[in-house]
Amino acid sequence: MPVDELLNTLSQSGFSVTASGAKSTFKDKAVIEMLTRSKSAVGELLLSFPDYFIILPKMTQGMFFLKVSASLALKDNEAVCYAKYYPDDVLLVRDLTSIDTEARWLKGKRNNSVRRCIEERFKVKLTRV
Repeated sequence: MPVDELLNTLSQSGFSVTASGAKSTFKDKAVIEMLTRSKSAVGELLLSFPDYFIILPKMTQGMFFLKVSASLALKDNEAVCYAKYYPDDVLLVRDLTSIDTEARWLKGKRNNSVRRCIEERFKVKLTRV
């Protein structure tokens, strides 16, 4: 099973998937190190940026961020940053291996599969790769 089955499934289902996290945005490791040392709000915001930006072009509300978090929780500094700057449209996922991997919306209390989270929220059917 490919590591990025989840991303492939989203793409095959009509979603546009764009890498947006700090590691994909800043290829120069020195920039990431500088942001880490800066201790500024901008540095924290950029370092905490979700891993992917997902858009379903057919829907005006079909946009959300996807953040990979093995524990389905954010680190303390990330949690503060997300509470301050992000809407509830952040889907935390355990990993990218499957559309059925465990996930939850940022402010949600209940864990479900990625498939269920997306299908219930956007009223779409995801096509398995």
